[in-house]
Amino acid sequence: MLSEEGDYVLSGSILGESGVIVGSATDYLAIDASILVPRVFFADLHARAPTRPFITLYVQKIAGLDVVGYKGNYLNITQERWSQTLDIIKSTSSEGEFGVFTGTEWRENSAAGGDHNVVFLDDLHTSPLKFPFDRHGNVIRSSGAVE
Repeated sequence: MLSEEGDYVLSGSILGESGVIVGSATDYLAIDASILVPRVFFADLHARAPTRPFITLYVQKIAGLDVVGYKGNYLNITQERWSQTLDIIKSTSSEGEFGVFTGTEWRENSAAGGDHNVVFLDDLHTSPLKFPFDRHGNVIRSSGAVE
């Protein structure tokens, strides 16, 4: 963590097994206390593999993301699968450290294409989602018919 204002140069190299540099990169960083947002967050709001290993290993450790949004495809949602997904999201999201948001991919007319990605920003611990089910427990989705 850099605590002093100023301009910094970050450089890094990757050594191969023989000790030869196989890759390197340089980046420039300016630290300024007057910036309103103290840090940049990296996110992917269209992830599709709601498993703990995917979220904890790939999303956090390899991709280095701070926020991920899981988008279930509305055509494949079942009550059981959706409940499991919400449990995974609740258990992997950590306030102030790593955010996981629930969402869905929805299209009004499947034949014409054109997905709409919907992200629910509420905290699942305090505001349980009713979507994607109606009050009778039926999946809410379009018929896919061309109108």
